[in-house]
Amino acid sequence: PFFLKSSSYFYFMSSLCRFLIEKSQNNNSPWKLLFKACRTAIRTPAGLSVTEFLAPLLILETFCFSSESVFDPFSPKATIINEITSVLLFDKSKRYTSISNEEHLKACNAIFTVLDTISLWSEKHIEEQYKVTRRGRTFTSPRNS
Repeated sequence: PFFLKSSSYFYFMSSLCRFLIEKSQNNNSPWKLLFKACRTAIRTPAGLSVTEFLAPLLILETFCFSSESVFDPFSPKATIINEITSVLLFDKSKRYTSISNEEHLKACNAIFTVLDTISLWSEKHIEEQYKVTRRGRTFTSPRNS
């Protein structure tokens, strides 16, 4: 669990993204060379914007190209779901952690940004599929039958 062990938003995002980049090297992702090239940037606080930019793509890539089951507790898919749950259901009073409320809020915002981005991509993909399907059909009037 990256979030529960992190002392800051940066360490949470950096750790999660480094893990996902490492796992992306084992699948057929078309993005794995880009991810590999960004490994150094996401290790420093100066690269936080790179990490925030890559997070939605890394998560989407994991669900699209990883062959491991979401039900395998050690799979990257399960890790993503666990991290999202850990951030959103986090109660500082029930767990010992050094992360501040401000850092927790940043992590929540990052999760919602990732979910919004993936939702937007999904909607665009569905719209494009629908347009292609409609172009391929010819509509005839019932009167002409």
